[in-house]
Amino acid sequence: MKIKSYSKFWHRIFTVRYEKCWLGIVVLIVIISRWLGRSLYLYNTDSVLYALSLDKYDVSIQQPHPPGYALYVLFTKPIYWLVNDANTALVITSIIFSVLSVYAIFYLAKKITNIKIAWVSLGLIVFAPLFWFHGQVAMNYVTDVFFSAWVGFHLYDALTSDQPKKRWRSLMWASIALGLGGGFRPTLVLFMAPLWLWSIWVQRRWRIGLINFGILSGITLSWLLPAAYLSGGLIDFWHAVAAMFFTKSGIYDFSVFSGDFWVRLGQHLRWIAEHLVVNFGLAAVLVAIFIIYLFAPHWEKLKSDRLTSLFWLVWIMPALIFYTLIIFNMSGYLLVILPAVTIVIAGALVGLAKQIVAVLPQKQMQANQLRMIVIMMILVMGVNILVYIGQPTGFVEMQRSTHSSIARDNYIWQTVFPLIRENFHPQSTIIGIEKPYVSWGLQHFQYYLPEYLTYGKFFGGFYNPDNKAWFMAYQRQITLIDNLVIAPTDKKLIIIRNNWGQVTPPLSRIVIPGNLGELGYYDLTDLGTRELVNDLDSIQVIDEQINKD
Repeated sequence: MKIKSYSKFWHRIFTVRYEKCWLGIVVLIVIISRWLGRSLYLYNTDSVLYALSLDKYDVSIQQPHPPGYALYVLFTKPIYWLVNDANTALVITSIIFSVLSVYAIFYLAKKITNIKIAWVSLGLIVFAPLFWFHGQVAMNYVTDVFFSAWVGFHLYDALTSDQPKKRWRSLMWASIALGLGGGFRPTLVLFMAPLWLWSIWVQRRWRIGLINFGILSGITLSWLLPAAYLSGGLIDFWHAVAAMFFTKSGIYDFSVFSGDFWVRLGQHLRWIAEHLVVNFGLAAVLVAIFIIYLFAPHWEKLKSDRLTSLFWLVWIMPALIFYTLIIFNMSGYLLVILPAVTIVIAGALVGLAKQIVAVLPQKQMQANQLRMIVIMMILVMGVNILVYIGQPTGFVEMQRSTHSSIARDNYIWQTVFPLIRENFHPQSTIIGIEKPYVSWGLQHFQYYLPEYLTYGKFFGGFYNPDNKAWFMAYQRQITLIDNLVIAPTDKKLIIIRNNWGQVTPPLSRIVIPGNLGELGYYDLTDLGTRELVNDLDSIQVIDEQINKD
């Protein structure tokens, strides 16, 4: 009797009647947890490009970088007008899509599996470090979670519904969602295309295919053509896109084909695995145990529906193959497969709970299964929270999806920008970026220190027909030039390195407070230093006492 009461209570509070109430509580948790501890500065170079595009959209100068993310910028623009701060506006956009993702994943899991796995999926995703992190920073990867789940929801209907009209209607909604999602992150179309094409193919009607191709093409052109127009026209837009994606200096340079194939392949696979393990934590260990169990004689009894398994596989594999072979340097890339992986893992956890309690007396099985799921989820969520908000004792890796990375980034810019302004006058100081980095580079100084003349070595992925050697940024405007020019009035040349560690001569140094490291610079008032700098490649010192041949 007690067991039945327990089961009825659990069933009653999580029925459809209370579903919206519980989802509302989850949404409130997401909003509060994302807002507290959010990034206070534009987190990486892409974030700065999005911020610059809110003032002036032009893909030809990478505001933002190709292919443009037009609907993402358009969606954020009204928020930017309201809050008058680009970083805050972009973070609010991330929080909005985090909330939308909660609903999308829940109803996707509920449709494909059951209500129990749907709630377990939410427990996994809400405190998952990868998802949590990207809800707190000014990047657009979290939009992939929502749109991929929305597309997947309708494509599953298109594949499984017994009613032809419902299948066709669902397919049209999937095409609409895919077109809109492509305006936020165009790679969504590439990675979800196999699943979309499969759903069209099973309809066996060419007219349905043409209609959906028309819907997807029409929505894509609705944001692509204005993006090209704002970027100086189709030719300039194409040059920017081609430089990024179709030249050896673009993303090809990151691929396994541009270096030692097996070494790079191993690196990409290791990074992908590391980020997935960080995201799912203890759940990954539990699922590994369950997978081992599946290879036991129980496999035939436990294996899931083949169509559903194929559905998950066709969703997950295109992105994994692309990021394994082409480029993987940002953890956010994995968010496009996060809904699918989360629901699969949630199903595995529920399956594991069933097998654990199977050894108990039958009359206690249902109640014990629920208890086991609750215990598992408390452990998994607890570990995820500790992983995300825990304070590391050593080096903070800026690309790892933890709150420590955000806190470190906030502290860097809260310290470094005032330090530069206090110690270096903009009229006699120039800033040189040693080489571009994902975490910081020319763009951060272009945006936050617009009064300083800033130079950065040219890097691939930017249209550069004249083979210019440097980017020059001033007052948030960027141009390509041949040489870094040091005028007679320039007294300091700050060198921004890939870390803030100890500075060695001939660089002078200023200690950055809080044990962050040191800021290095050339003292150009010293003639010997000016001569030394003058000998560096692509640097021109204009000085009556120095004649550079």
